[in-house]
Amino acid sequence: VYQTFYWQIQAVQMILPLSIMWIIIGIIVDILSYGNTNSNRYGVKTIILVLTLFIAGIRPTLNSIMLFVIVSIILLMIYENYHKKYKDLYLMLWLMIGVTLFALIIMVKAPGTNARMIYFKQPSSVAEFFKIIYNGEKYFFYMMLKWPGNIISIIQLVLISIFVGYLNTKNAYNNGNKTLNQIKFISFVLIIYLLCIPFVSISPSVIATSHMLASRVQFYPIYFLVLGLGIWGYCIGRHST
Repeated sequence: VYQTFYWQIQAVQMILPLSIMWIIIGIIVDILSYGNTNSNRYGVKTIILVLTLFIAGIRPTLNSIMLFVIVSIILLMIYENYHKKYKDLYLMLWLMIGVTLFALIIMVKAPGTNARMIYFKQPSSVAEFFKIIYNGEKYFFYMMLKWPGNIISIIQLVLISIFVGYLNTKNAYNNGNKTLNQIKFISFVLIIYLLCIPFVSISPSVIATSHMLASRVQFYPIYFLVLGLGIWGYCIGRHST
């Protein structure tokens, strides 16, 4: 009975923040679609920040992933010079980083965190920290790719995403050299993304307990890896013509 209640609560705790994340993305897309009129409404910005605080405060693993994703979007905007075109969104992303860090501080300073850390051994050195991370990433990818069905699913996801991207090539680049450079850049970003998502996901667990991320929480890095592969396939499809 207790196990049943436990997993029901865990399911809500894992799925709810991801659902709210898509609400935030939807609001941001609405802002971009209708220009600066909606983005100047303080109510909309407040809703985004409150929802971000709620998501970031649920789990340290999700918090670290959020920081990585938001910082990556900011760097990409700077690289593509979008931070000048979408100033409101650029400022909103920095505010979201501040809110996420605030939630992280609350979790770290919470009395329950210190009480739990007493029962676990923390890494004794930076070298030990990276060694545990390295072994954790190897185990993570091994367990994910050891089953042929998972590999087939990944290939299907990428091919479908490429096809969908190819169908939406209306605004894609037509210059051959520019297209090749775009594909190289997107592929490079994907490699960094694939390596960093498990790293930032495992890090909080290693810092606190010197152990690999619990199996049930590995749902988060897998979710964002699948999301990244889908976006990568879509971008490759768009820039392949």
